[in-house]
Formats: sequence, C-alpha cells, structure tokens
Amino acid sequence: MGIGQKIWNWQEKHLKMNIDSLERAIAFLLWGGIALLVKGVIVFWEVGQKAIAVKHKLN
Repeated sequence: MGIGQKIWNWQEKHLKMNIDSLERAIAFLLWGGIALLVKGVIVFWEVGQKAIAVKHKLN
C-alpha cells in the first residue's frame, strides 16, 4: 500500500464519519422540528378551545 492509498483511506474514513454525524444531526433537527411543530399545534388548539369557551360564556 502506497502513501497515496493510505491518505485516501484516511480521508474516506473521516468523510464517512462526518457524513454519518451530519445525517444524525439532520435527523435530530428534523425530528426536533416536527416535535416542536406538533407541540405548537396542540398548545394553539388548546388555547383556541379555551378562547371559544370564554367567548361562549360571555355571549
């Protein structure tokens, strides 16, 4: 195995590791975003229901 091959193997290994962690980070952000969105919708819905209930009480 020549020097070039050693460098290539090292780069390939490190690139693969970076891609793996990048994919994990993207997946984490994606799921985090979806979870926040769902939580936001639930909170918004609950607040909306309370507002409607208050409105009906006033009428």
